[in-house]
Amino acid sequence: MTDHFAGDTRSMRERMEAGDLYIADDPELARDSIRALELADRYNRTWAQDRRGQRRFSASCWAVWGRVLKFVRPFMWTTANT
Repeated sequence: MTDHFAGDTRSMRERMEAGDLYIADDPELARDSIRALELADRYNRTWAQDRRGQRRFSASCWAVWGRVLKFVRPFMWTTANT
């Protein structure tokens, strides 16, 4: 079996961000994934008209990621049969 990570001291996050092979169930990536889901849920619970709340949310994300992020509410389609 080939060890794709032999001699590579980078973290899974570093490998992922470089576009290289990585293990997706890495604990750090799993924590970040859960955090992203929590943030998305928090944002989706703000009122569409609550611009101040949305700006506060965006500012808190700036503190985490160090860049401007644009958030768009999800579009969900459902029918009476589902």
